[in-house]
Amino acid sequence: MSLFSLSSLLGAARSPFSLGLGAIRTATKRAGGSTRNRGGSPGQRLGVKKFSDQYVIPGNIIVRQRGTWFHPGQHVKMGRDHTIYATVPGFVRFYKEARLREDRRFVGVVLKRGETLPRDEASQGRSRFTNLVQLNEARSQFTNLVDLEETVQQVDTAQQVDTAQQVDIAQQEATAQQEATA
Repeated sequence: MSLFSLSSLLGAARSPFSLGLGAIRTATKRAGGSTRNRGGSPGQRLGVKKFSDQYVIPGNIIVRQRGTWFHPGQHVKMGRDHTIYATVPGFVRFYKEARLREDRRFVGVVLKRGETLPRDEASQGRSRFTNLVQLNEARSQFTNLVDLEETVQQVDTAQQVDTAQQVDIAQQEATAQQEATA
């Protein structure tokens, strides 16, 4: 056998078509790879929603959190999912208090812009806010009361003027009758 026929026999044995498997398919696109996390889920929108010195009304969410990164202070409450929200209208304050292991961060609401927390109750007294007194309504009632008093005074002075005029008229009529009889 010649060398050419031997190499052709070996080449034929190596070819996949010679083993009787048929055509083998080759890739026409590159492999895309695989992922493990599959994109994840949307964020939970946690964090501070109202910052220091911002005005809040009752029910405004100040902090959304998982666990107690911030603790509730004055005039705020904590929801079931650790959300801290305002219970009175006022201004947000963040402050720290020293504890045994580390400082605790607190969130509170003050009624006036210049106040600070924590409040010194010995010198300033307790901060009280009740819904029984509505400041705007009290102010309007006060102005209505002042207006009412002014109108009453005007009516009283008008009545006094009327009675004085009636007295003057009665005196003039009496003098006229005395002159007529005399």
